[in-house]
Amino acid sequence: PDFVKLAESYGAKGIRVTCEEDIKKALDEAKANTAGPTLIEFIIDSEEMVYPMLKPGGTLEEMLMS
Repeated sequence: PDFVKLAESYGAKGIRVTCEEDIKKALDEAKANTAGPTLIEFIIDSEEMVYPMLKPGGTLEEMLMS
């Protein structure tokens, strides 16, 4: 789903980040938005190893840290 449009449909601000260089700008924009909530969608390559990870149905004790 388009989470930016979904956020906007509920009256929130939606921001999409597609590269690392845009993270600071998105965070600054979110902090500056005093009119209501902001949702930031981070687009991450499905092959990227993002830690900590949780297996589907796993518990916090089973969290993968590396």
